[in-house]
Parts: sequence; C-alpha cells; structure tokens
Amino acid sequence: MGGSQFKKLNSLITPNTTVEEVLKKSAEKKAKGELDRQQFLTDMSDIESSGGKNTDHRTMEGGMHKGQHAVGQYGFMPKTISETMVRLKKDDNIPSLLSALRNTNLSEQELADIVGADPDSEEAIANKLYDVSKLNTVKDLGVNATEDDINKAQSYRWEMGHNLKNVSEDKIEAHPRTEKYRNTRKMMAKK
Repeated sequence: MGGSQFKKLNSLITPNTTVEEVLKKSAEKKAKGELDRQQFLTDMSDIESSGGKNTDHRTMEGGMHKGQHAVGQYGFMPKTISETMVRLKKDDNIPSLLSALRNTNLSEQELADIVGADPDSEEAIANKLYDVSKLNTVKDLGVNATEDDINKAQSYRWEMGHNLKNVSEDKIEAHPRTEKYRNTRKMMAKK
C-alpha cells in the first residue's frame, strides 16, 4: 500500500465510527482467513515477553514513564493500565479484581503490579487496548486497508501509544517494532 493510500481515510470511517463497526469489518476480514484478535494478542505477548516467559521488564530511565516498569506478558506501562481502567468503567464484563481496584489510592506502579499478576485483569486490559488501537489504526488507514498493514500499525501503537493518530506509513516501516512484528508473524506461520 503506497503512502497516499495509507494516509487516506476511507469515506466509511468518520470521527464517530464505533469500535463495533471496526470490529464488524475486522470480522469480515477474519472470515477471509486474515489475522484475528487472539492471534494479534499472542503476537504482542511474544514480542513483549516471549509469550509470558520474560516478564521482568526494565525500569524506564526517562520520559513520561521514568521510574516505572512494564508489567505482565503484554508489557503494559502503569499509565496505560490506569487510562485503560477508565475506559473499562463503561464495560459490564470486567474482572472483579479490576472493579475493586478502581477506587483505590494505589500508585500507578502498584496498580500495574497487581494487574500484571492477575491473568483475567491483564486480558481485560489487553482486549480493551486492542479495541482502542484497532479503532485508531483503521481510522488512519481506512477500512479497506489490508489486515497486515493494520496489524503492523497496531503493533507500533502497542509500543508507542495506543491513542496515537495520523501515524505515517514511513514512520511505522522505519521503526524497529515493525521488524519485530514481521519476525514474530514469520515464526508463528511456521508453527
């Protein structure tokens, strides 16, 4: 997909497009044999922690996450978990631990450490981030973008920020995360 096609928004995507509409389009693509939610989350787990085998994430030395470390198999940063929990408040189907943690006075890192140790909470966060990053990615690329292009851009957002908008194809292609994603897809295809 060329740069101008990559940036062009499809006329079906508007600022009011819902996650449900994007997921419906994704389901249609899945029916054609393209990558689905669970495979994408498995890929992110493989990239972030070797499939949950290496969850001892380094402490950040600078930037907005200075002094914090990612948690769990998906490598969530504490600020990401806190922000996502706000989004989860509107969802009825959240794990009881997350529900109980919403009104605590824990630091972001303490909250993240608890969530990272609870598989159900971690999956709830992962699924919500999938929805948010998928919606933002499809809004950037358009609903007719290939699932591979969407997943590359979504993987980039997983590392660089799920709320990013208007990310250029050149920026995604030049980022080391894209190569990690490609290598993971190649390894998974061999299994």
